Amino acid sequence: ANSAGREVTSLTELERITLEESEKLSLKVVPQVNVGDGNEAFAEPAQESNSWKETIALGGIFRKRNLVRHELFHLKRFDENPHLRTLFTSGEGPTDYVRRKLQYFFVEEPLALMYGTFGIKIGLKNNLEESQ
Repeated sequence: ANSAGREVTSLTELERITLEESEKLSLKVVPQVNVGDGNEAFAEPAQESNSWKETIALGGIFRKRNLVRHELFHLKRFDENPHLRTLFTSGEGPTDYVRRKLQYFFVEEPLALMYGTFGIKIGLKNNLEESQ
């Protein structure tokens, strides 16, 4: 069994964990996993939710199951909320920049942190489903 905080040492293991966790969230598309060079973790949403271009990148100290879960949660939110996908992939101008930063720091990150760390699904359309 994989501990949520244990570092994942291989790309194969990271891909397996991504598949497992994507299934738990019922993601439309299992994202491609990239191993970053530095200490980084981020989700890269595609402009269209059915695109094969969904990716997550995890590098260095961030190659852990709980961070895979965290980044996948962001993609699930984009799946369920097309306006968020639009804001984060194509919003331009100072107003969109401010809206994106506020949405990210005060809504998206706390929700993803709760799911990645504790498995608590807040902010998803199917909140009544038992957390796995």
